[in-house]
Amino acid sequence: MAGFAVNLKVVLNSDAVFGTSCKRGGGAPETCLLEDMGLEREDIEPFGHEKDKDREIFVWHTKTSTPNIAQAKKNANSTKPAPPPETYGYFVEV
Repeated sequence: MAGFAVNLKVVLNSDAVFGTSCKRGGGAPETCLLEDMGLEREDIEPFGHEKDKDREIFVWHTKTSTPNIAQAKKNANSTKPAPPPETYGYFVEV
C-alpha cells in the first residue's frame, strides 16, 4: 500500500470509495481510487514540484500481516527491552 495526499476538495466532491474490490490497475486500490476521483496522470504532480527545479519524491509502502498475539503478550510481560525494529540500512528519524 502506498501513501499519497489528495486535495480535500477533490475527495469531498467525489463518490469514489477506497477498497480492495477494484480489478483495474493490477488490483491496487490506490489506482482505482485516483481513477474513480476522475484524476488522470496529467492532474497529478509531486508536492513542491517546480519545472526548473528537481524535487525528491518520498513515498512509503506498508505490508499488512497477521499479528503474533502470543509473542506480543510475551514481549509485553518481559523485563528486557525489545530489540529495535529492522530499518534495512535506512536512517529512520522518529
